[in-house]
Amino acid sequence: MPPQGRVSRVAYNLALSTLNEHLVIPSASNVHFSGEQLNESLLYLSAEERYAESGLEDLACTSEAPSADTLLYRLKRLRSEDVHGMLIQANDRVLEELRKRDVFRRPVAAAIDLTDDPYYGEYNNRVRRSRRERGTNLFYTYASLHVVDDGRRVTISEIPVHQLDDHALIVERLISAAKARGIRIYTLLIDRGFYSVDVMNKLDELGIRYLMPAIKNERIKRAIEDHHNGLIPNMVKFSIRNASEQQASFGLMVYPRKEEGDRPDSWAIHRLRDEHAIRSGVQALPRDTGRVREEMGYRDRLQNAEPDQGEDDEH
Repeated sequence: MPPQGRVSRVAYNLALSTLNEHLVIPSASNVHFSGEQLNESLLYLSAEERYAESGLEDLACTSEAPSADTLLYRLKRLRSEDVHGMLIQANDRVLEELRKRDVFRRPVAAAIDLTDDPYYGEYNNRVRRSRRERGTNLFYTYASLHVVDDGRRVTISEIPVHQLDDHALIVERLISAAKARGIRIYTLLIDRGFYSVDVMNKLDELGIRYLMPAIKNERIKRAIEDHHNGLIPNMVKFSIRNASEQQASFGLMVYPRKEEGDRPDSWAIHRLRDEHAIRSGVQALPRDTGRVREEMGYRDRLQNAEPDQGEDDEH
């Protein structure tokens, strides 16, 4: 049954039929729960954003549902690589329907998110160690690319991220996945987890214009302070270097916080030269884009930011 108030029945039924078509969970002839029933349980947990134990107990109050142990046992019989491939195929089926309706006819604004899902088991080579949060320092991490035009989000592709993965390669793979599906990106909004020389240079190589929150190291903090004191305009030319002395250049935009009296924040901008393009990029974000939106702030945070023509000032 569709979760109440979260998704429409039409969307829920379409998602379930697509999942049943592509996500095949092997089962013996005498099993109590079919693969389709397990898929419906998975879809319910996903839509409700619930853990299996409590979520399936609640689901069982309204319809027959497997226990968390049963669901986990059946899922463990699948290879994670196979499941990932089947889910990508299911998502591609949805994208094909959207293409038929000319949803991707024009270039789109897109966002790349980096998401951490907490893991409470023993360390394995599929999880990443990170700053302790929500009772653990182990996380399943994935990067995802979404179209975020017109206040709506459509997921295009997703890639698992492991401890030593090259972030520039991950970004390139996501953008390539979008191109392979006939999607043209005019502006990319990108998670600050990708703030690095390698990623910026890769985006420059690919000819992608982007907006990215700048990590507030000492140089960025000093630039924010200089702007706050009226020493520099709110947009200046900026560059960063890595340990190998490679360099990436971009426009650093300092803009006011939403709350009056808060210190300004900063944003790395590349190939966006005017106020309209910057505001259009931010306004393309729906309110559920994830960490990209949380870190960049809502659209009204840029309403008073006016890029100065002094962008060529080196800082």
